[in-house]
Amino acid sequence: WDLLAINTPVFGVREMKIGPDLIHAFKRDPRSNEWNSDTLWDFVVNHAESLHSTLMVFTDRDGTPSSYRNMNAYGCNTFSLVNAEGKRHWVKFHVLSHLQPMGL
Repeated sequence: WDLLAINTPVFGVREMKIGPDLIHAFKRDPRSNEWNSDTLWDFVVNHAESLHSTLMVFTDRDGTPSSYRNMNAYGCNTFSLVNAEGKRHWVKFHVLSHLQPMGL
């Protein structure tokens, strides 16, 4: 299995049924090929988890990491792991840096 991770502890969408709306909000306008800030911010301010995630991206700590060594990684998926006794545990992986998280 693969471990998909992002560098912010908050994911931008709580319910995946609004996932396509998130993708369309961050797309460029096909006619002008420019970012449409109105659609982006309309989506962000109407979804609390997206606002939280977007604000974290604009911070010095969680924005663009200065290097992989200064970056925490938070798993996007939850895994079902079964131990030797057959007991199931739900696990979400976080990879935390020993160094101070630092952005550019």
